[in-house]
Amino acid sequence: KENQYLRDGIEREAFQPSCGPVDVSTDGNTMTAALQFGSSRTLRRLFDAGIMKENQCLREAIKHCQKSVDITSKNTAFRAAYLIQLGDLYREVFKIEGEEEDFRHAVLAYTEAREIETAPLFNRLGASHRNGQLHEESSRWLEASHYYEDAVRQVPQAVLDALDSNNQRRILTQLSPLAAEAASMILQAGRPASTAFEVLEIGRGVMANISMRDQDDLRRLKDFGDRGKQLWLKYVEYSRTASERTERLGWMRVLEGPEYESGNPRLTSERLSQATEMLALENDIRHLPGFERFRMPLTESQIKNLAKDGPIVAIVATEIR
Repeated sequence: KENQYLRDGIEREAFQPSCGPVDVSTDGNTMTAALQFGSSRTLRRLFDAGIMKENQCLREAIKHCQKSVDITSKNTAFRAAYLIQLGDLYREVFKIEGEEEDFRHAVLAYTEAREIETAPLFNRLGASHRNGQLHEESSRWLEASHYYEDAVRQVPQAVLDALDSNNQRRILTQLSPLAAEAASMILQAGRPASTAFEVLEIGRGVMANISMRDQDDLRRLKDFGDRGKQLWLKYVEYSRTASERTERLGWMRVLEGPEYESGNPRLTSERLSQATEMLALENDIRHLPGFERFRMPLTESQIKNLAKDGPIVAIVATEIR
């Protein structure tokens, strides 16, 4: 009964949002690791809900999570998800008991997760962020500032890896305080103010880049009569479908390895078809009056027009701008 409960739990949520859904028909080691991970998460939830407040509950969760790590292959996205959970558990125990050994184990778990190249970049970034928070909580300002900075410097690529602006905004919403936290920690550690400014500008640069690119085109399209609304609905639906396809492909890379896509001609054909359909839809929209530059950057003349009432001052401090 316990195994069936855990299997059901895994299919529903055990890998959300850290790793995505898992195929429970996969090999024995992967399934065993998944069951151990599910047990660990269940114990952690019992602790957080106040049902089991003894520290031993967390220690037991650590044992299950460590088993998941031990039987999972190196350099896989699953291992990164398990390591982040393991780090979180050790971090929670350290807050309660203050044992330096627990602190060290948390640091090691987060650090290894950060270095797993096949893991989603958002997870690797999150591992650095957690490491920064862990060091900040124990007043280790200098180390915390370096981990925070590392997390911020991964933000541009994490956002660019997202398929569309909706996914990019979702990522930015979750990471919006990160640049300010990193800049504050850099100053707290006594590092140069110029470094704090540069880190702050990375976050601001990404947001400005996305904001300028969007130009509020979709809202105008929705309000542009029946034809505009029809194309708006089609564009939104297509973007959602394309995002789901990309997410599924990402988890198949996790399960099958990075070579999954390159060794599958059907996927290459599907991606080409997807891009062609999107271009055709955007061209249809650009035939509407006033939408000739739908989803395109500002032209030189448009930028000059913005400056007709006074000069534009742009501080360029990051490559993303």
